[in-house]
Amino acid sequence: MIQGISIHESLEYGYGSKLKTGMDPKVDSMLEKYEDSLNREMEECEDEDRKKKPEFLDKGVRMIRYYRDSHMPKVIPVEVEKSFAVDMGDYEYTGRIDLIDSKGVVIDHKTTSRTPSENLMLKKDQQTAGYAMATGKKKVRLDFLVQTSTPKIVSFQVTKKPSDVERLKTNIALVRRAIEAKLFYCIHGPTEWTCTDDWCAYQRYGYHDEHYKLGTEGFIEKYKKEKPASRDEEEQVW
Repeated sequence: MIQGISIHESLEYGYGSKLKTGMDPKVDSMLEKYEDSLNREMEECEDEDRKKKPEFLDKGVRMIRYYRDSHMPKVIPVEVEKSFAVDMGDYEYTGRIDLIDSKGVVIDHKTTSRTPSENLMLKKDQQTAGYAMATGKKKVRLDFLVQTSTPKIVSFQVTKKPSDVERLKTNIALVRRAIEAKLFYCIHGPTEWTCTDDWCAYQRYGYHDEHYKLGTEGFIEKYKKEKPASRDEEEQVW
């Protein structure tokens, strides 16, 4: 996660520079930005994790060099780190977009150590639907920076439909209702890597199955609370 944050800051700097000058940034400047960010982020780590810094630095440097030389020259940025706030009535849906290119494609950068495979669920992905809702643009692309032994870029582009945005709006409304009911349900499913007995209390106590059977609205209605739970009550739940 720390390495992903640091690579992200390097790309933000690089595209910000290119937006201002119209020229690809110097790789040394991007690498300096990466190392500064990595040093800052790793200060918060445990001593044992800090020992991994040389490995992180080496992988990140190779990744940024590869991305700068093979990928960045093909992209002409028109917006970099664009913040947005969508009016949802009496509240806002807010976020930030990594990049919008000259072709009107919204681009989000991901860092991973494994080569991703295109998932059919990407078409229903909430994050990409949020970008489409915020910008009015239909095309959204995920660029995965894969830090395997040989760095590579894997890209997946989707075209979001009005129905995708409407589904997102419905889900946002449901999440808000759940928060107001003092209920914070798990948004993943039992097949997600995070949802195991060790990592997810909803999986451990069978709430995933109940959520599926009742539906979100039924689940909220059953477990909603009229007042915030006390610390003791919260600890009993988890």
